[in-house]
Amino acid sequence: MSMIELFRNAPRNGKLEDLMAYYGDVVKKTEAPYLSTTTGLQNPVYGPNVFLQVAQDFNIFSLLPKFAYQSEGFRAQTADASDFFAFGTQASAFPDSGIATLAEISVPIKEAKGKYSYSLLAQATEGKDDTVGSSFIHAYASNLYSRKINEQLGATNGTVITTENEGIDRICGSYAEKTNATQADNGAYTTDDLDLYSLNRDAAATWADASVDYATTDRTLSIDMIKDRIHAVKQYGGKPTFLLTGFDTAGDISGLVQTQERYQSADIKASVSFNGVSTEAGINAGMLVQSVYNTPVFESQHVVQETSGSSRIYGLDVSADPMGQNVKLGIKLGMPTMKISTSDYLANDASKDLFGLITLFETECHHFRSQFKIRDLL
Repeated sequence: MSMIELFRNAPRNGKLEDLMAYYGDVVKKTEAPYLSTTTGLQNPVYGPNVFLQVAQDFNIFSLLPKFAYQSEGFRAQTADASDFFAFGTQASAFPDSGIATLAEISVPIKEAKGKYSYSLLAQATEGKDDTVGSSFIHAYASNLYSRKINEQLGATNGTVITTENEGIDRICGSYAEKTNATQADNGAYTTDDLDLYSLNRDAAATWADASVDYATTDRTLSIDMIKDRIHAVKQYGGKPTFLLTGFDTAGDISGLVQTQERYQSADIKASVSFNGVSTEAGINAGMLVQSVYNTPVFESQHVVQETSGSSRIYGLDVSADPMGQNVKLGIKLGMPTMKISTSDYLANDASKDLFGLITLFETECHHFRSQFKIRDLL
């Protein structure tokens, strides 16, 4: 039926719809819509923000208190006077006079340095093209710089230090560890591996030894290991301010203490600042961290891990030294981190700005026997 015949046969009082005829897809048209994929129409914009996919941990550096450089080293009393005191009868003679044994410890500061650059063209196009912003570049450099310092603070004690700063694993070392244990990769220690500052740990056990719980094979962590080390340093006046370990061993500690009510385990509030860690909460400040025997437990990705086992545990006493003006363990700063820059393109021999970061410091321990380490853990 044609359209004309359809119209003639339609009811006179019908609706408009009665005049409509549907023929399906009889008529086809060629369409060319603008799409997001049309050439030249759209380019993706990623924006200036960069979401980092690597760990940003520099906890060790943050946890250690900082104090100003006052001298290259320090003097330590390493033994009491042999003659000084004696009991006697009435009107008896005084004992012979005696002197304490003193030692001079040289702790020269080291230099940590980092450098990066930003081209003139990249700066000119920032905010116009789809570019990574300078804010990310500077923030990333600062973050990476801190992490590199943190890596050295957490480095294994099996490497002799030359120009680097001393790490926690070396400070928490001992003659017994060097003589009877192996390095984290199970290799043998060699001469001077655990020496630090101007001290020799190769000859015999001395006042420069930390308290180290070691084994010839890796073993399962027990709560008694932590308890025994805490009591071991107490006899020398030590009391750990905090425990430091890796994420794996922190999980093991949590499993030990949370399943047995007789062990004191709770989250406590601690604050971390330029002066290191403090368990004082302040005014609604701080963060909740796990604790064992009222000692907060902190974690870092840079803690030494046994090749065949888990991360080591350090009990660090960073409290004030009762015989001195500084802390028992901390970062001695010759100069806090300083940022320097130059836009002298002729001196740089390139159209770019140069930026540098520099810190003068050394990890200084005034009392080794207040520090402990638990190693060789599964």
